[in-house]
Amino acid sequence: RRLHALVSNAGMIRGMTVDWTDLQDYQDTMDVNYLGPMRVAKGFYPLLLSSSEPEQEQQGRIVLVGSMAGICVGLLSSPYHDSKYAHESWSHALRHAGSSRVRVVTILPSFHKTPMTDSTAQQLHRSWNKLSPETQQDYGNGK
Repeated sequence: RRLHALVSNAGMIRGMTVDWTDLQDYQDTMDVNYLGPMRVAKGFYPLLLSSSEPEQEQQGRIVLVGSMAGICVGLLSSPYHDSKYAHESWSHALRHAGSSRVRVVTILPSFHKTPMTDSTAQQLHRSWNKLSPETQQDYGNGK
């Protein structure tokens, strides 16, 4: 079996600001946005490595699709930014610590309107409704 390239793209948004977001939203987001691509890349890395020819210039490729959110932090969706920052850091580690026979490329798209971004208002309401009455009052009860 041979594999010459792997493209990994994962993303979800949960939570909002740090004080509005519970630990489960952080965990869920990290599982998809950070650990998901890591699991896939690590799972296929041996096959990419064995498919590469050491004496030739042919290399396996891993293309990791991250996000500009991993290097430019915004006010909303702390879990998303945190997970994409971890993804970006890990892609550098893989690129520099891995075999020269597997090339690692990272693509960092900026903000684009997608079904995921369309759900931001719903996510805001979900996060708001999970807040304690005291926290909602601190923010003006959302009115």
